[in-house]
Amino acid sequence: MSPEPAPTTTTGPPLDQGTAEPPWRPSRVRITHRLTPSATPKRGMVALPALVSGVGLALSLPPWGWWILAFPAAGLLWWRLGGLRPRTRLWAGWLAGLGCYVPGLMWARSFTLLGVLLLIAFEAGFFALACLAVPARPVAARALAFPAAMTLAEAVRMTWPFGGLPIGGVFLGQADGPFLGVARLGGSPSTC
Repeated sequence: MSPEPAPTTTTGPPLDQGTAEPPWRPSRVRITHRLTPSATPKRGMVALPALVSGVGLALSLPPWGWWILAFPAAGLLWWRLGGLRPRTRLWAGWLAGLGCYVPGLMWARSFTLLGVLLLIAFEAGFFALACLAVPARPVAARALAFPAAMTLAEAVRMTWPFGGLPIGGVFLGQADGPFLGVARLGGSPSTC
């Protein structure tokens, strides 16, 4: 008599040799949140809103004085930071800083061109670090962290290095706005 072959107990499709997980028992546990290619922003969908928000913040400052532009510009940057990886948030913040400080600090080119380029790149770094500190998710955490991070970045920028550079600060655009009276409650960031 010949022995009978052992019965197979798998009911699913045969196991593919190239996969690490059996197809009949997929893992539902994920250690990290991975962005799918459909959730990754397309080219220009980070840079353009970041630059536009920076230019809007710059136009809210003197000598232009369109103070109302600060609110949609900051809202645009807040929206664009949602769901981005840390490196991309850093990039978006630096581009927003360039959009704000290139028009706002170009007056310094009368001193030295290389110096103004270094100054603008350095000052934009404060925006970048503030955007890096803002979490990508959840929305409530981003809504609380964004104004706090931007205020902290402005406060540090006004005091460091060498005593700081308050010129070009986003808060200066609100000097002609209707919210100037609110500054009595907390003061300007320079009093920190």
